Amino acid sequence: MKKIYDLWWKEGGLAEGHDFKWKWPKIKRVLPPKNCTILDFGCGEGRYIEEFLKVDPYKIVGIDISSYAIKEAKKKFPKAKLYALSGDEKLPIKNENIDFILAADVIEHIFDVSNFLFEMNRCLKKGG
Repeated sequence: MKKIYDLWWKEGGLAEGHDFKWKWPKIKRVLPPKNCTILDFGCGEGRYIEEFLKVDPYKIVGIDISSYAIKEAKKKFPKAKLYALSGDEKLPIKNENIDFILAADVIEHIFDVSNFLFEMNRCLKKGG
């Protein structure tokens, strides 16, 4: 699967015309307070990360299955912790360390949904 997503991102990934325009205003309304940590699971090259950082200098953790997308995101966001992983692995995040998780258009691409949900819950702070 990683090869497929690497190729997809190399060939242009998400065009500006995708559904970002209607999703972002809804996401922005529920962002956590300043100085929180956000996990963008399925971050790609960082479209939502870019917007998060316009709102506040959040601490960012980004995960994507595509090594290519993560490489491109690291160029744009050198302070972010970015990892090329699938949703079927244990995440390199301490328990209860994340304030807000975005996993937009991701769950339908996950094979081990139970593990994915377990990992999201494990990483999320109480009340996150």
